[in-house]
Amino acid sequence: MNGGVRWSEKKQRFSSANQFIIAFETQLVGHALEVEEEWERLLPLCMNEHQLMWFNRHIKGKQLTWESIKDMI
Repeated sequence: MNGGVRWSEKKQRFSSANQFIIAFETQLVGHALEVEEEWERLLPLCMNEHQLMWFNRHIKGKQLTWESIKDMI
């Protein structure tokens, strides 16, 4: 997000978590992917190492829905 640490100059910055969520969903739909089926595989590709540690600890493999994850982001 804007104001945070930029871990890759090539990555887009978002002004809010909601803006990121909209962009993430738009990309998946644009590639004809079902968000609910693919979010857990693709979301880590958008994360830095600290976010990945959080994801692996609290999200990965927990059978959570995309709707519940959006509230956590």
